[in-house]
Amino acid sequence: MSLFTWSCKDSEEIAPASLTINKNELSFTGYKSTLAVKVNATRRWSAVASEYWITISPDNYPGVNESFIANVAVTVSDNATGQPREGHVTFFLQDEEVITLTVKQSIQDEGERPDDEFPITWANLQWCAASVINEGDDFEAGSCVFADGITNSVDSETGEEITCDIGYSLTDTDPSGEDWIWISCPFNQDWGNNFYYQGRIKNLTVGTYFYTFRFRNGSGPYKYAGTGGLWDGEVNVNGKFEVKGEEEDEYASIEDYSKLSVSWAELGSWVAKNPIEKEEQFETGAQIYIEGLTNLQTGTANKHVTCEIGYSTTDTDPSNESWTWTSCHWNGQWDNNHYYQGKTPAISTSGTYYYTFRFRIDEGAYAYAGTSGLWNGTTSTFKTFEVKGEEEEDDGIDYSKLSVTWANLQWDGGNISVGEKFNAGSKVFISGLTNLAEPATSGNKHVTCEIGYSATDPNPSGTGWTWTTCPWNSDWGNEYYYQGFTPAVSEAGTYYYTFRYRIDNGAYVYAGTDGLWNGANSVCGTFQVTK
Repeated sequence: MSLFTWSCKDSEEIAPASLTINKNELSFTGYKSTLAVKVNATRRWSAVASEYWITISPDNYPGVNESFIANVAVTVSDNATGQPREGHVTFFLQDEEVITLTVKQSIQDEGERPDDEFPITWANLQWCAASVINEGDDFEAGSCVFADGITNSVDSETGEEITCDIGYSLTDTDPSGEDWIWISCPFNQDWGNNFYYQGRIKNLTVGTYFYTFRFRNGSGPYKYAGTGGLWDGEVNVNGKFEVKGEEEDEYASIEDYSKLSVSWAELGSWVAKNPIEKEEQFETGAQIYIEGLTNLQTGTANKHVTCEIGYSTTDTDPSNESWTWTSCHWNGQWDNNHYYQGKTPAISTSGTYYYTFRFRIDEGAYAYAGTSGLWNGTTSTFKTFEVKGEEEEDDGIDYSKLSVTWANLQWDGGNISVGEKFNAGSKVFISGLTNLAEPATSGNKHVTCEIGYSATDPNPSGTGWTWTTCPWNSDWGNEYYYQGFTPAVSEAGTYYYTFRYRIDNGAYVYAGTDGLWNGANSVCGTFQVTK
């Protein structure tokens, strides 16, 4: 094996400045994997990858004026290009380029696909809004997944690298077959030791359908949910739902909706979360009874009935103008009642809020749900939820004097298909914050990070970009590491992406492939979206 060496003599008192690596080339399979190279240096060194799909850890070391060997992990993402690719890692001794390591990656070969480090061992069809829907309505369902070491070890806001699709077919067959249609669906919430995902299927014609969810960790194999665990075709099988022609015969017996009225409505006991954090949505449900409609027990929504969830900062009559209302959807048949579930918009101000639901038939008067039947302001009233305020602690830092001096595109999850989300990570350096002696265990509320993408504009400060907040991930040496997803991308093509940072309400600073974005030698990353 060739040994690359660069050295010079600094002085007679300390070891000569030198850097060696034990390999001149690394060759990878077509899948995400990591190989190591040994770096022996006597001074401060750093390493920079030439391509977005190569990451290095650690990518620098301060140096101790004597020989010190570091094992450096070089990681490549999945190669979904269909072609072999090549890049390199450049090593700098102090600030001088001295050695280049070649990185080669072949195309994907199923025989080389690695085993999952954290395999998915359980997935379940958890919930569906209704097993019978009308033509034109969406079918909505949810599923839980368990992967030891991931779903039970982190409180996730993103689903980490576990992706999910909801699929359907006209035949009750093995869901890994070719007669299934799949649609990406988003991470919903961390649910105990599991992750919960929820998705919708749109534009269905009349007929009987079978459905399930499939999950994968990174580029690992798909695992399919069944009715009581992983799908096996016998005990744990596909779910089933029916799409009927608009209202068909379910409500044919109703001749005059003007004669119907809401005689009972009550706030449900279930809430998704209370209290909630700032910028989160509050989610809950309510039941309604309409004599001659809900007690027909059709198990389907009725287009003549409207439901909205409302909230207010004051305990006032819900018919006044201080209330904010948002449409919410029919969820299911509960005995003789219909159950609706909805979310408020994201709320940015902390405090106590009052909430209820309101219902009406066609353009009739609204009826409001209370804690014990219809709202009356005395014995049947509102319920409340809390939006938590931030705990203000003086950390002794004057944030107006801080600035982002370095940010880098660190990692990405590889190319995606239409309807999927692109996943990537970035590091940022803020002197006096990210390099504090005590490692951080959470993000800093004064620092904002967003991931953005554009189909047309390589300049991230342009107008053609879509930005999404992404969460703090970890303290990485002297930097903070953030990782997040773009929204689902609906069209095939090549896209630019990067991250942007700012402190409080300061100016945004953009990450590039080699430090801060400059449009020349440190630019945006790219990813492909295929059909």
